[in-house]
Amino acid sequence: MTTDGFCIIQGNSDMPMDILQRKYCGLVQNLRRGLLFIGGNTSFYTHQFATGTAYLIGNIHNRDFLTSLAGHFEGQAYAMNNATCLYLLQERFGDAALALAEGDFCFIIESRDGFLTIITDPRGFRPIYRVDNGGIWITDRLKFVGAVKGEDAFDFYPADAVCRDSHYPDSYLPIHNARRLKPGTLNYLTYDTQDYACCESRIMVAPASNEPLKLARGPLLALIDCYLNTPLASLGSRYGVAGIPLSGGLDSSLITALAKRHFRRIKTYSIGTEYSNEFEFSQQVADTLKTEHRVHILSEQEVIRGIAEAIYHNEIFDGLSAEIQSGLFNVYRLAQHEVKCMLTGYGSDILFGGILQPGKHYEQPNRLLAAQVYRTRWTGEFSSVGARHYGLEIYHPFWRTNLITLCHALDPHFKIRDNEVKVILREYADQLHSLPPEIVWRRKIGIHEGSSLNRAFANMLGSEVGDYRAKTRVAYAMYRTFLTGNLTVDDMTPARVAALFKGV
Repeated sequence: MTTDGFCIIQGNSDMPMDILQRKYCGLVQNLRRGLLFIGGNTSFYTHQFATGTAYLIGNIHNRDFLTSLAGHFEGQAYAMNNATCLYLLQERFGDAALALAEGDFCFIIESRDGFLTIITDPRGFRPIYRVDNGGIWITDRLKFVGAVKGEDAFDFYPADAVCRDSHYPDSYLPIHNARRLKPGTLNYLTYDTQDYACCESRIMVAPASNEPLKLARGPLLALIDCYLNTPLASLGSRYGVAGIPLSGGLDSSLITALAKRHFRRIKTYSIGTEYSNEFEFSQQVADTLKTEHRVHILSEQEVIRGIAEAIYHNEIFDGLSAEIQSGLFNVYRLAQHEVKCMLTGYGSDILFGGILQPGKHYEQPNRLLAAQVYRTRWTGEFSSVGARHYGLEIYHPFWRTNLITLCHALDPHFKIRDNEVKVILREYADQLHSLPPEIVWRRKIGIHEGSSLNRAFANMLGSEVGDYRAKTRVAYAMYRTFLTGNLTVDDMTPARVAALFKGV
């Protein structure tokens, strides 16, 4: 199996890393104080400098912006690899410059004495973990540790502790001997005179202000237009063809309409279950925008496989996130071999208030929405691993730092009023005159609700549709078996899932 990811082990040079080479078809190279494994499908760049080496693992989504910035003082910037570009920006502007990089990446700087500085991406697209077991592991795939250490790899929390709450710090893992490195941080792994490890963390930039943003409607609409179209224009010139999961709701329909400006061809995909679907609405959008459209009714086995793949590839233990991701994974399967670039409308509901209840009064709606933005930093729902398993590069145009920051303290009047949510986004879509009004102003429902994935999952467990403690309980059981290699995705049938649920 060839996979994307990396793993560093320090403190135990006798670790049998050849297991990873055989199972995941990667390469192992020596570091000054340990070993580095790189999976065979991993984007990987290095930069040598006078006192050490910099390693960039993963992808930078805004390379054009970063190279243009570096180009102000270095003519070679446009020919540099991504690791060299980041290192140069840090050298000239300091650590805060690294917060300008967007993408699913990890940037690691090794000094000549073997000390590591590990920089995590600001949005948590590539979760990075530290595991203490026979040495210190730094990895973006907990399964790598499980492949080497087996049943002894992890000291898991009991299920009751994990299912008790859905709000955690963004460093949370349900494993006693592991933790997630916070997104958007610099993490320093050093050693004292007796070779005992010391790890310190520092946030790259201060959080955005909570001071209410009072912005006129016109400038706000112009910013939304710029922030959505700029990345799409860059992606359109690079790929030409894009695939989009299309439900016929505002978010996916708007991304499809904007993508039509920048891509030569658009392929759209809609899924449903035996219980319900949104094909009427997605077909209306596809006909209006003249996309190459495909619909598919998921079987019970496809629903559970999507959930299992979300947990396996993105290492998700949260039931709601796994349920939502099930739909995306089934679209990935439909789109593989047809497109290389996948665009989604994911994240818009959190930014523009789509998760709020129309007509309800909220004292601090932005605070509620900010908590949901924060939640995505530990759920794994924005991880790109699963998409790459199917040969796809996935992009979420709404989930970019400039738009997230704009919406963070935006006047709630633009998000919820007059018995409507996502008001400013609907007004923006309406003025484009690209979509039918009934799509622009259609009532919001989640992708897992419109296709009844939530109901299908609950029926397998014999639970209530909204019982996410039960769903998290079985997702966590699957997570544990996947990380230690006891079961694979192919083992997960509806009957096996029901048995797991009964067993926990």
